[in-house]
Amino acid sequence: MNKILTIMVAALVTLSLSAQEEKEAFKPSGKTVFKVFTNWHQGFGDDDIYTDDSGFELSRGVMGYQYQFAPNWSSKVIVDMADPGSGKLTEVAYIRNAYIAYKDDRLNAVFGIIGMKQFKTQENNWGYRYLYKSAMDEYKFNNSVDAGLYIKYEIADWMSADVTISNGEGAKSQQDTEGKYRMGYGAEIKPLDGLTFRAYYDYFYAPEPVAGTLSDNQDMLALFVGYEQEKFRVGVEYDILNNYKFVTDDNRDIFSVYGSVALAKQMQAFARYDMLMAEEALSSENVAIAGFEYNVVKGVKVSPNFRYINYTDSSQEDGGFFYLNFEYKF
Repeated sequence: MNKILTIMVAALVTLSLSAQEEKEAFKPSGKTVFKVFTNWHQGFGDDDIYTDDSGFELSRGVMGYQYQFAPNWSSKVIVDMADPGSGKLTEVAYIRNAYIAYKDDRLNAVFGIIGMKQFKTQENNWGYRYLYKSAMDEYKFNNSVDAGLYIKYEIADWMSADVTISNGEGAKSQQDTEGKYRMGYGAEIKPLDGLTFRAYYDYFYAPEPVAGTLSDNQDMLALFVGYEQEKFRVGVEYDILNNYKFVTDDNRDIFSVYGSVALAKQMQAFARYDMLMAEEALSSENVAIAGFEYNVVKGVKVSPNFRYINYTDSSQEDGGFFYLNFEYKF
């Protein structure tokens, strides 16, 4: 009798474990991706260039699909329609993402048309991409999307290193006929809970110069420190770009500081200050941003905010804007 009971218990345990394994077995799955950035804005200042700038705007819309083939393998295809400044949105739809990715506990590798990771840490710390780009993206220090390969390795729980090899022309252009790549190297350290240090360097080989012009290789160094807790976050970055767009001695620096604090469960206040310093006076400017964000429901955000621009060059008028930005996604 005892033997029969033992056999029955063993059989039940075996069936239970088998059912659990079937239940936990991985099933490939996918989901749609849909995101829209839109706003209403009004300029203010002493110049008509600001006061005449008013209206409703669709600044970006992305649609796509992401699929998980296996626990470690995934893919994503995204079509992006961004505002080119001409008002003709039908002319600027392009494939923003088309990649295959592998990820495990330590290694993350992405190949194809990918979102560049060189300022992703800063962008996440800033947190308000739908109303204003992160500094390196806003001032064209690097492409936000390109065709290439990204590899990140977690050396330890608090340290990682990454390498990026890309065409360098961005997602809207193919590799140039000379086959010169943009190489990037990054390192990230998190010594304490919420504290992040990141350093990134990249090098871009210049194309053959046009006769009678000066051209030189472009290189960039980006440094970032950020601190984040449940109720607030703050970040500071300093970026150096030499030979902007391969123009010899056109060197530019960015200092950017930003932060936010939770005022309530669904509301945050934020502020940011950017200083773009360039040897070309016409390219130097200071930008201040401040506002609030309200999470209306899951997937819907609204932000009233002010922006003020001060130019180093006296021939350009200072002024600003009031924006009412929206983001909705599912």
